[in-house]
Amino acid sequence: MNKTEEKGLRWLLTQYPAGDIRYQHRHSPDFVTSDGKGWEVKLLREGTIVFSEDQLEEASRHPDCLVLVFDGSAVPVAIFGIGNIKGATYLGGYRIVLLGRKAPAPAIVSQPEPEKEIVPGPEAIRECRGRLGLSQAQLAHEIGVSPQTVARWEVGMNRPQSIALHKLREIIERRGR
Repeated sequence: MNKTEEKGLRWLLTQYPAGDIRYQHRHSPDFVTSDGKGWEVKLLREGTIVFSEDQLEEASRHPDCLVLVFDGSAVPVAIFGIGNIKGATYLGGYRIVLLGRKAPAPAIVSQPEPEKEIVPGPEAIRECRGRLGLSQAQLAHEIGVSPQTVARWEVGMNRPQSIALHKLREIIERRGR
């Protein structure tokens, strides 16, 4: 039971004895009481109440279903019949949003693993910079990063992003080292 449903139950317990309330896990309405009423519990977020089509259809099958709308308080800010929701975009000053039906789980399709880029370690970056005869500041300028970034690569605190690796490879090719 989620927190909003718990609020709904606490409120229903002020209206009915505990034995007269049945919780319906993963079904709509969320609660059914001994007098035959159904109770769908909803959270009000930024003036909006959200239903899925499946939820609305299932709750609508119940002959006497009411919607309890809660915000941060322990008492409902609105109570209305589920039948009032069909086709409504606003109800009692609240926006109603109807989400599509739950899609079936997608089939798992095997895809090849993307090639992983080999990222040189700190020693290799330091050695490469040395072979190029560049300071950290000079290499940083050519790649387009800060000297602190190059220093972090060389001590193993960070690893170069793929675009920086690409630029480093271009520098090596251009200088022929």
